[in-house]
Amino acid sequence: LAEYCARQRVDMAELIALVQGELSRNERQKIIALITLETHSRDVNARMLADGVRSAADFVWASQLKTRRQPSPDGGGSEEVVVSVCDAELRYSYEYLGNAQRLLGTPPN
Repeated sequence: LAEYCARQRVDMAELIALVQGELSRNERQKIIALITLETHSRDVNARMLADGVRSAADFVWASQLKTRRQPSPDGGGSEEVVVSVCDAELRYSYEYLGNAQRLLGTPPN
């Protein structure tokens, strides 16, 4: 987790450098949305590290919403996104997720 947190800081710096450069309006909006999401992710990961989470078996880790890409079961070479939290696992079906410009990532209570 410590190495991942360090990698997140490097990735965040690269995103910030991108948004400071020449971009189309669409590209800038996408990168700003990524920065917002990554800032929240960075804060959650730093808190887990400070709280001593060391294993995927820790409840604090298991209770985090996680996404991953995996080969689609249709065997056509495409991929699907799977969302999991605790012991629940669902295929992501590209539902509307709201207005990213209004997204505010806050730590859970």
